[in-house]
Amino acid sequence: MLGDHTDRHYSLVANNQHPVQLYLYEYLNKKYRNKQRLIDYKEGKGEANFEIALRERVEQLIEEKLQTKDVENGEDLTPDDLVDIHKEANEDIRAKLNLKLATRGKTGEVEDYLEVRRPLYQETNNKV
Repeated sequence: MLGDHTDRHYSLVANNQHPVQLYLYEYLNKKYRNKQRLIDYKEGKGEANFEIALRERVEQLIEEKLQTKDVENGEDLTPDDLVDIHKEANEDIRAKLNLKLATRGKTGEVEDYLEVRRPLYQETNNKV
């Protein structure tokens, strides 16, 4: 049984169809594409995607925050500072690229397209 299992794996690897191989190929291709996109952006050939814009905004916010710290005497960013920086950068870039999804209104109620199709839910919700 172990021999059959080994033969099956060998045949999948030999034909470039093993699931681990396919995952690795996909992962590496995505990594190379992102690296090439970054190189093209830095050379002025391409435009910034979400990851590039987010990275630049995080670097900018870190530099701004470090200017308020006494780095020469060992003061550094705390983990809470880094979390706040990443949250702010993510919100800024999502708003800049128009990726912000507002599913809740000012009152906190869900105002997505599904609520239009559920008038009975809204009526029972208002009676309570």
